[in-house]
Amino acid sequence: MEEKYQDFDDREAIAVIGGGPAGILAAIEASKSDNYSVYLIERNDELGKKLKITGGGRCNITNFIQIDEFYSNVVGNDKFLIPSFSKFSNVDLMNFLSKLGIGTEIEEKTNKVYLKDTPQKLIDTLTGIMLKNKVNILFSHTCNQVEINEEGFLLKLESSKGIKDLTVKKLICATGGYSYPKTGSDGLFMKVLEDIGIKHTKILPALTSIKIDDPYITRVPGISLDTRIWFKKNRVKYDEIGPIVVTHTGISGPNAMDASSFLNKIDDATVRIDLIPTVPRETIEKDINDNKKKSLIDIFSKYCPQRLVANILDELENDNTGVSKSNVGEISRKTIDIAIKKFKERELNVVGLGSIENSIVTSGGIGLKRIDPKTMESKDVKGLYFCGELLDIDCLTGGFNLQVAFSTGFLAGVNAGN
Repeated sequence: MEEKYQDFDDREAIAVIGGGPAGILAAIEASKSDNYSVYLIERNDELGKKLKITGGGRCNITNFIQIDEFYSNVVGNDKFLIPSFSKFSNVDLMNFLSKLGIGTEIEEKTNKVYLKDTPQKLIDTLTGIMLKNKVNILFSHTCNQVEINEEGFLLKLESSKGIKDLTVKKLICATGGYSYPKTGSDGLFMKVLEDIGIKHTKILPALTSIKIDDPYITRVPGISLDTRIWFKKNRVKYDEIGPIVVTHTGISGPNAMDASSFLNKIDDATVRIDLIPTVPRETIEKDINDNKKKSLIDIFSKYCPQRLVANILDELENDNTGVSKSNVGEISRKTIDIAIKKFKERELNVVGLGSIENSIVTSGGIGLKRIDPKTMESKDVKGLYFCGELLDIDCLTGGFNLQVAFSTGFLAGVNAGN
């Protein structure tokens, strides 16, 4: 016979499933209510496991642009976030952290906001608030089944000690998507929700690498450079300048990962890349005309990493032996135009995207049409709330996804506690 968890006070309970940023903030806000006791259920033996690796371990917590500008960094469903951002904005988050003694710093070029302290200090501080508010944190517990009953929700929680039942009046789901499953974010709880009629949209990798068939680029892995990437097909379009990193299989880095969040929705798009985006074609042409005794390698290496330049000019060698080392005054105008185009309008042969397991976030999630954006409560199941990456919302790089997690978690917690 399965055991039950004993109520630790006489109040009805709220359970938050998932101990990431959204779940932690939801638990904190819900625990401010006098009406409910709160459980935070985490399948790992620690909280915030994925939070610790964001921003390369620096923890890019949010972005300091105006909150009205956030919406253009949301890949889809941006209007859904208006109530969340209005209740808990990026400035609200930074002020909240400041009051806790958690310092932040703004990267001037990108407006990215990083923690001055370690992510672990933030997690420890937030954990301290929950314990002070008497949140009962259940580590190493997995919720494998949810039943809806007259009392609210019956949760089947599995741990090393077996399976126990927990009955709660309200349930906040903050279990994340499918990306980085080693952190506990593997999407399994979406299947639990399916069993009670909660549907999710198509799941795709987002903010991931782009695989290309272009040996002239992939032969120089590790090179970083600013690029412009652009494509358009049907209603999906992307045109941005930003850094990439060349890999053995393609390209990664912020601009490539942002582009992947749009490429995942279309097939057979013509994708182009400008490897020298800050230098106009006219400037390159003038440089060539003014330096006819220099080689193409000399000219293009002013604007682009030399190893990459040498590789790309190897393409010209296939039809024009010696052209890359010849003086430009000895090269035909047609060949020079072809060379410039290989840098400024290079067509990428995209053969795929990185796996969802290695993507930073998940595209797709619980459908938003049946969620009230003002409360984060299900329109179909009273007392059921959703927040964070579990939702069908994903953003570009720069701290926007974490802000969504904090904002939606805040709103879910406040309303569940009412």
